[in-house]
Amino acid sequence: MLALAIGVAVIGLLLLIAALVPGKRSTALLEWDSVHEHEEWVADNRGLANLARYEAERTDGVGGASLILRGKKLHVGVSTPVHETKDISQSVQANVQEALSAIPLAHSISVSVKATTRGGQ
Repeated sequence: MLALAIGVAVIGLLLLIAALVPGKRSTALLEWDSVHEHEEWVADNRGLANLARYEAERTDGVGGASLILRGKKLHVGVSTPVHETKDISQSVQANVQEALSAIPLAHSISVSVKATTRGGQ
């Protein structure tokens, strides 16, 4: 019975520590002039990824896009029916980078694009 109580106490302590330890940041700090000294403005990573996905998908020749934003790196995967993907990759990277540079982020986000051919003749 004593071993069971100690085991439950250890598991409870581990769960408490796991609950108190902060997770990964899911926001990006903005460079914003605030009237208050200790005020920070942030943008949600999900919102930044949605903006980047929109810009990638509206690029001519792109059929779909998937994104992974981790820290300061954005990985964009696009599918296209075009067999020559180099121009599409460059266009997507330029469009996404332009959209992200319009946001006053404290740290720039590097964009990498990988285009794959899907469908087409």
